[in-house]
Amino acid sequence: MKQITFLLLTIFAVFSITSCEKAIIEEDGQSSKSTKKTRIVSLRIDEEVISTSEMPIATGGNITRAEGITLSGGNTIRTGAIAHIRGNVSQIEGITRSEGITRSESKIYAINVYQKKRGAKSYSKFAYGLFNDPSAISLTLTEGYVYKFECLVATNGEDCIYQSNGEYLAPFLHGRSNTPTRIENKFIKSSKENMQGIVRGDTNIEANKTTMYPRLTKSFGVVEDFDPTAEAVVTMQTKRAVFGLQFHIVPPEEGHLELTYLYNTLIIKSTEPIYEHTSTFSFNNIPKAAMEGYSGDVVLELKWKLADGTIKTYNKTITLKRNVCTKINIEVKKPTPNKFQINEETGELTQEVVDWVI
Repeated sequence: MKQITFLLLTIFAVFSITSCEKAIIEEDGQSSKSTKKTRIVSLRIDEEVISTSEMPIATGGNITRAEGITLSGGNTIRTGAIAHIRGNVSQIEGITRSEGITRSESKIYAINVYQKKRGAKSYSKFAYGLFNDPSAISLTLTEGYVYKFECLVATNGEDCIYQSNGEYLAPFLHGRSNTPTRIENKFIKSSKENMQGIVRGDTNIEANKTTMYPRLTKSFGVVEDFDPTAEAVVTMQTKRAVFGLQFHIVPPEEGHLELTYLYNTLIIKSTEPIYEHTSTFSFNNIPKAAMEGYSGDVVLELKWKLADGTIKTYNKTITLKRNVCTKINIEVKKPTPNKFQINEETGELTQEVVDWVI
């Protein structure tokens, strides 16, 4: 009998404690005894699709060729050599690639998710994830909040994003300590860290080599104020943040050329054939570069090292435009030597008579 009484008292005490527990405290300070409603939301990523063209659709913009070369824009380089640089800009339906390049077509999706209470001013970190399977991009969101999504789609090209044992370096580092991120095909919920580097150009193409302008394709998109109460699918439109450079370089008559651009250097020797190459690059400021009409200037530096050790230097500023391939034709030539010529008068002498009478 005592055991039964003790058991009844224990049950009553547990019930009393449970009834006196405080309700869940919401972020706005209001209490609620009910559990927050959640909804599983999937992401549909629509990438910008542009068909490729092997030849430029339009050309134009040749510059003047003279002993003191005049570059487009009015800059004049006065030198004993003639540099012939044609800055043709070609709008193409996509960026062509040079033949014979083996490249990975692997595509990686990096997504940061932010949340805020409906009506709040700023977002806070919520989740991040690295995917190679777009059908696996889904997560559980809480109703009563609105969400922001950032998505970077990277497609390897001549350069590939470096990874070691499945851990990817920039632009897929996460947290303050810049920790490599694995492709998990799922989101990691975190209010403290995400992949903050997906908006920048910095990309590891080797373990210890980072470039701001990798030769690969990056697309970027943002969705803000998504309400999971109203929809179950996030439609993400991504835009390419790329430009193209096509070089046609005629080897010099003697010595060699050094062309420096975007922290790269090309060396063309007089004994080599004509250099012809096209590459696709990603811009450095990804969100801005994904906008229509984006462009940026870059300086090309050309050095001609002659056989006698003389170095002649030329500079040219070109404008790189989003989704435009800029073709650069480069040729250097020695000027024709100056000549001293004497033209003698020919023909019979005329006669003039002077009478001198004394």
